[in-house]
Amino acid sequence: MPNHNCLYCNKEIPPERFSKKHPNVKYCSSACIKMRWHRKKKPLKESQNICIICKVLFTPSRFHPNATTCSKSCLWKKDYEKNKERYKKVALDWGRANRDKTRIIQKNYYWNNVEKVRTQKRVRNRGHISLKDWKIICDQKDNKCQHCFLKGDHKSLSIDHIIPISKGGTNVKENLQPLCLSCNHKKGNRFIG
Repeated sequence: MPNHNCLYCNKEIPPERFSKKHPNVKYCSSACIKMRWHRKKKPLKESQNICIICKVLFTPSRFHPNATTCSKSCLWKKDYEKNKERYKKVALDWGRANRDKTRIIQKNYYWNNVEKVRTQKRVRNRGHISLKDWKIICDQKDNKCQHCFLKGDHKSLSIDHIIPISKGGTNVKENLQPLCLSCNHKKGNRFIG
């Protein structure tokens, strides 16, 4: 009859635990078996790790003490960063295999967000203005609101479209003017000569 110690509590296993059916008993009681399988062999110290994705402090669970991410979503982001090409390939393959489904999804999105899609298209087709250009426009207009003539700088003045984008205006320099926030709100999307 072997005489060795319990793997969980390190006490000597009593001889009545051994039998012909179970000659290689490793634990002294069923409580030790449960504790061992619940991974409570050694109490873990309360340590905190920093998530490698969102840089937040978190306390890892006792089942995953060496975890590097704070949540499943961060774990998925980490996996996506590692296997970006594979994910893209799978998405492209699915899109090619399910063209009719993707068309239905796109149509549903369009009809649920008509105004949003239309304004995005209008803005995309009407040019772009940089911060440097905006500073030049403000300097040309003497850094003043063009309605109430309140003086400010390029940060406090807001961009206003003389002909609003919703009425066919563009983002070119000639169509932009500096207005203070209150005047811009009052003007809205109207055309004032």
